[in-house]
Amino acid sequence: MLEDNSRLMAAQKILDWAFWIILCLFLYALTRIGLYELLNMKFWGTDFCLYDNAIWNASRGSWLHCNLVHGNSYLGIHFSPILFLFVPFYWLGTGSWVLILIRSAAMGGGAILLRWYAFKYVNLPEWVGDVLGISFLLHPMVHMATLSEFHGMVLELFFVPLFFVAIGSRKKWFVWVSLFLLLAVREDTWLYTAGAALILLWREDRKFAWKIFGVSVAWGALALFVFMPFFQRGFGGIGGRNAQFMNYLTRYGNYHLCSFKPRLITDLKMLYPLVFLPILGGRYLWLMLIPLIQIQSGQIRYQIYLLSHYSSCIIPFVFIAGIHGWKKLAGFFKEDVPHHFHFFRLVPFGIGALV
Repeated sequence: MLEDNSRLMAAQKILDWAFWIILCLFLYALTRIGLYELLNMKFWGTDFCLYDNAIWNASRGSWLHCNLVHGNSYLGIHFSPILFLFVPFYWLGTGSWVLILIRSAAMGGGAILLRWYAFKYVNLPEWVGDVLGISFLLHPMVHMATLSEFHGMVLELFFVPLFFVAIGSRKKWFVWVSLFLLLAVREDTWLYTAGAALILLWREDRKFAWKIFGVSVAWGALALFVFMPFFQRGFGGIGGRNAQFMNYLTRYGNYHLCSFKPRLITDLKMLYPLVFLPILGGRYLWLMLIPLIQIQSGQIRYQIYLLSHYSSCIIPFVFIAGIHGWKKLAGFFKEDVPHHFHFFRLVPFGIGALV
């Protein structure tokens, strides 16, 4: 028995070292690739330029004024006040390359938080947390989200797991801090926090769940119908009308029906290996459907949107559902039922893993 325990401890140490080594290697690789792309003008999109321009102007005293959106504040396109946290880096004269470091830190921090959440708050074995953390680092959707360019949505790779860690800790002050940090990332993250309040917190503390839900909805309403119209009309800039905001308001009602079907097919191709999660993950999987439907109904005309920063708001929920699915799967074998019943329970898991 003692020999078996020593072997398990040795295997656990190996997995721990493997997680931290892979984390360091990926952080180094993604950061170096990002800096190479930046220095050689190989970024394929304009979002990096928007963020760099807005934060640089904010470091000079503006409200995230952006020269590339008709002279208005970037807060008129996406209400992301969390960008003000990055202004001190520009005061130090770091330049735009610091956004590459922030992008890598978000991915690495998300992996650490998911690993911590799995064995600390879901009470899974520590090796399961290591495996899930390594899987997160090796996931292609994470790579594409962090390699495409810098976008504020990439921050959700960190702040979504942080919110779940706060919920697992049962410390209300921690929940409130993580809530406002996540709400400050974008104007649509209130959908995730409001959904979590109704799906997760409702069973434990209804009064607290209503508070989280109310604050989330109020924040979303203020961001969409008060702050964004205010900033897009020229506050913090030189005036002018920003059509981007009007496009955002109409994206939920006037999405392109002609592109809905191919995008839906793409979703199925990328997500059908996870068909077993509804059986294992339960209510946690419903949270993943919130950002998926949100993006599916948006004005995104190309089929590879899940292979860009748009996957940042989906992949954390996939792993959260997977963590609880693993917990439920482990509980299957503790029940006093015939062995053949376990076999039928594992069939969906096996099919999903093989696919």
